[in-house]
Amino acid sequence: MTARAVTIALLCLCPLTDGPRAFQDHVFVVTDPNVHDCNSAALEPVAPWTATRDVEPVGGDPVVRHCLGLTYVINRSSGTVQVIDPATYDTKRTFSVGAGSNPQDILVVD
Repeated sequence: MTARAVTIALLCLCPLTDGPRAFQDHVFVVTDPNVHDCNSAALEPVAPWTATRDVEPVGGDPVVRHCLGLTYVINRSSGTVQVIDPATYDTKRTFSVGAGSNPQDILVVD
């Protein structure tokens, strides 16, 4: 990952936290695959900032949220939501919110 891509990716950081002590071992980073050479990454939150690139493919114009132990990627351009397991980075489920819907956020109800 180039320094420019890292700088851009850091602007898109979403720490995986349900509270102050949750998921302190990594940060999940997404970038728009149409703009950057890296789609997603897991980043250690302390120096030397080691990154694991392309941990899970995400859609275009992504927004990340974390709730109830899962990571949700809202793929705004495709109108889909991915549910990702933050321990394995595997997509557990993908669902559509409707063609042309352009979702901006998600509310997870327990």
